[in-house]
Amino acid sequence: VPGGYSVTCIGGDGKIYRYEDGVLYHYPSGTIAASWDTNWRSPQWIDCTGLSYGDPLEEYIAPTASPTNMPIPNIGVPHGTAVRCIGDSSYAIYRWHHGKLRHYP
Repeated sequence: VPGGYSVTCIGGDGKIYRYEDGVLYHYPSGTIAASWDTNWRSPQWIDCTGLSYGDPLEEYIAPTASPTNMPIPNIGVPHGTAVRCIGDSSYAIYRWHHGKLRHYP
């Protein structure tokens, strides 16, 4: 299953998850699920044996600005990638995590 799809586990409890990089992230509500995937009501059924479970997702809000208030489009890097923002004079490194930049302290 490609990353970013909504899935449910064969033989599981019926919960719907977002699958990314071998990790299942639970959608705690339909509103949150719809913010991530407009097709969340039609999840793919997968064997979840051996997969990890991440923290439940929060509502996805498309990024509009970097930490330096520069507009950022879809940055085109996989979830979990370490990035450094062009024009950020602090040379800070961030992790691209579910559409948000998370600062590495």
